[in-house]
Parts: sequence; C-alpha cells; structure tokens
Amino acid sequence: MQIDRNIPLPTKPAPPRIPVEQMQIGDSVLTPYTNRTGAASVATLTARRAGLQHNFITAMDGEYVRVWRKS
Repeated sequence: MQIDRNIPLPTKPAPPRIPVEQMQIGDSVLTPYTNRTGAASVATLTARRAGLQHNFITAMDGEYVRVWRKS
C-alpha cells in the first residue's frame, strides 16, 4: 500500500443558514431541508450564535421544511 502525503482533506459543504437574525416574530422561511429535526437544529444553533432568544416551529411544506419564528 502506498502512503501519499500533502493530499488535501475533502471538504464538507456547510449547511444552508436560516436567516433568523432578520426574521421577526411570526415570519417564516421555506428551507431546503427535508427533515424537520435538521431544520430546527440549524435555526436554534444560528439563533444561539446570534444571541437571540430561540423559539421556532417547523412544519413540512410540500417536500421541504418551513420554519416560523415564534419568539
């Protein structure tokens, strides 16, 4: 087996961000996520990083997830 050096690691694309900083209470956004748990996790993490109170509701809208800012 051959050992290779200086081969760059493969990069994993970052998940799409949910613009929670720009959302007001009652606003919603249709995400490219097909999994409610994944969309809720990204919204919550983004809000925490921005120092915002995070309370979101998710629902399937067709094959994608819609996220509402509740507070």
